[in-house]
Amino acid sequence: MSQNQSKFPAPAKKVKREKISSKATKKELEITSKGDDSYIERNELDPNAPPTKGYTVPLNEYELTLLLKISEKHDRSQRKQIRRFVIDALEQEAKTLGIGI
Repeated sequence: MSQNQSKFPAPAKKVKREKISSKATKKELEITSKGDDSYIERNELDPNAPPTKGYTVPLNEYELTLLLKISEKHDRSQRKQIRRFVIDALEQEAKTLGIGI
């Protein structure tokens, strides 16, 4: 390797940041304009939209085994089962706290 070569790749060119950081479907977005600048604005959150984000939850052996047994009993994947439990619990907690989305 010569002095001009690096074992690391060249840095990527800077990309202009968009005003929305997440990918969204056309149904979730409304394109409007203000003056000369166009911008994208979320008009509502759709509870039936497909997931676009992930969140890692560390589990111990007990918790993982519990999830496995419940998933088998319901004949669902662990991912779908835990997602259903989490979403149901979050919706119930939001309702209890009076948080509207």
